[in-house]
Amino acid sequence: MNSSLIAPFPKGYIVYPTHFHGADTLPEWFTSKGLNSSWTIKYDPLQEVHTHAGPFFTLTLVGRAYSKSFSAQTNSEIISVLVNALTNDFNVDRFITMASSFGGRFTIFLIWGESIVAVGDALGSMPLWWGVADHSIALTNYSSLLATLLNDFRNDRKKEFFGDPNYNSGQPWLSGLVPEHDVATPVIPNHYLEHRKGKTEHKRFFPTAPLQTISVEDAATIVIDELRYSVECLVNSKSDLYFSITGGDDAYTAVCATLDQLHSKNAIGVTYAFLNGDANPTHDDLVIASKRMFNAGLRHKVVPMEFSWGSDFAKAYSKTHPSLAVFPTLAATIQRTAQADSFFLVGHGAEIGNVFYKERTESFPSVVQLAEKNGTRKFAESAVGQRAMRDYIDYTDLNEEAIFGYDAFDILYWENRVGRWGARTIGEWDFGSRPISPFSSRTLLSAMMSIPFESRLDREIYKEIHRRCGSLD
Repeated sequence: MNSSLIAPFPKGYIVYPTHFHGADTLPEWFTSKGLNSSWTIKYDPLQEVHTHAGPFFTLTLVGRAYSKSFSAQTNSEIISVLVNALTNDFNVDRFITMASSFGGRFTIFLIWGESIVAVGDALGSMPLWWGVADHSIALTNYSSLLATLLNDFRNDRKKEFFGDPNYNSGQPWLSGLVPEHDVATPVIPNHYLEHRKGKTEHKRFFPTAPLQTISVEDAATIVIDELRYSVECLVNSKSDLYFSITGGDDAYTAVCATLDQLHSKNAIGVTYAFLNGDANPTHDDLVIASKRMFNAGLRHKVVPMEFSWGSDFAKAYSKTHPSLAVFPTLAATIQRTAQADSFFLVGHGAEIGNVFYKERTESFPSVVQLAEKNGTRKFAESAVGQRAMRDYIDYTDLNEEAIFGYDAFDILYWENRVGRWGARTIGEWDFGSRPISPFSSRTLLSAMMSIPFESRLDREIYKEIHRRCGSLD
C-alpha cells in the first residue's frame, strides 16, 4: 500500500496573497514558497512545482507540461522557453498563446507585482478554482483548500442544484459554475484568469479561428505525432509509467500508436475491475483488456476495486471532498496501485473529437437545449436549470461569434463535461499517481474535430490509426 498518500489534498496546492492571515489553517505538511513579495504558494511536496523568479516577473508551473512545437519535454525546459520569450518582450497575450499550446496536465501562473494570470491545460484536467481573499484572490486545485483558507464551507449553490425536484442525471455531477463550496468559482478550459489592479476577469482565448475541414488521413498523422510526443516525454522521465487499458477505444488507441515506446519504458497496463459477484459489470471489459495486453506483450496488472468508508483512506478522502464523493472506490483502488511519483496515462478527453453529444441544430442552441445536457428536459426547463446555464453562458462567452463556428455542443462537452466532471474524476488518480492524458493537446483535439462529422461519428480516425500502427484485438 502506498501509505504515504493516506492524507487529504493529495498533490494539492494553493496560491494566495502573502499578507493573508488565514494561511495557518492550511495543511502543516505543505511546503511554503514565496513567489514574490505579493504572492505565496503552499503545496503538497508530492506535487511538481517549478518556479522562476526574475527581477520583473515570476513563472510558476504546477503539474507536468511539454511542448512539441517548442521541443520542450520537461518542466524546466518549458519554463526556459517562457522566460526567454517574456524577457525579450513581456506580453501577457504572448504568454497565454504559448501556454495554450502546451500539452500535459498543469496550471501555469505568470506573476508581476500584485497581478497574476493563470492558464491551464487543454482539458482542464488539473482543476483550477479561484475565490476572493482579502481584496485579492486565491487559486487552487481543490475547492476544499480554498474553503479551508477562507474558513467558509457553505455549499448552498450545490444544494439548490441537486435539490431541484426535476434534477435526475444518474450519478450527480457539478456542471457549469456550480461548486462544491460557495466560495469557489472554476476556471473553465479554453479560458484564462487574470487578476490585475484589483479586478478579476475570466476570459476566453480559444478558439481563435474557424475549423478547416481536413481528411481523416491528415488528422490521423497529427494525432499519432501528438500522442507519440506526449508519451516520449514521459518515457524519457525517471518515473515509472503505468497506463489504463480497458475494453474501450480511447486509451487502447493511444497504446497502439505508442506501443514501441511503452515497451522501451517497460510500462505496466492496469485494469480496474469489480471481481466480486456472479455478474460483475467489468467482466467483459477485463476479458478484452487481458487479450489486448497479451497481444501487446506488456505487463498487465489487474486491480480489484475495493473501498471501505471505515478506512483511514476514507477519512482522508472525506476531508478532501467533504461536500461530494464522486468515485471514492476508484480513488482508493488507485491509491494501492502505483507510487506517488509515477505517471499514469489515461484516455481522458478523446471523446471531444469523436462526438459525445450527437445532437445538432440548424441555429445556435437555446438555453434549454444546452441545459438539457446537465440533466433531464424537465430540469433544463426549470428555473434552477436555466439560471445555471445562463450564468455559465455569460461566464464562458459561449456564443456563436466567440467560438468561431465550432459546434456549441462540442464546446459544451469539452469545457463543461470534460472540464468539470471529467477533471474531477481524473483527480481521483492523484491519491495514488500522477495522471496525464496524451489527448490533452489543442492541436490533437482540433485535428480530430476537423474531419467530417460522419467520419467523427464512425470513429474513422481510430480505424486509420489502427491500420497504420496495428491492432491488438
